[in-house]
Amino acid sequence: MLVMDGDYSYPAKYVLEMVEEITRSGADEVIGVRMPLPGSQGLIYRFGNRLLTWGFQFIV
Repeated sequence: MLVMDGDYSYPAKYVLEMVEEITRSGADEVIGVRMPLPGSQGLIYRFGNRLLTWGFQFIV
């Protein structure tokens, strides 16, 4: 089973690499890790992300 975010956080071009890792290592699960590159997240994206994080922490 493959689960992907609808916001294209993990581009589909990495699916084959993940399947190959499962096949190579015999792992039961492989999870992608989002590692932002310089310039990959604009100011508005970072602001919105922090605002949403604060909002969820506030209501919990």
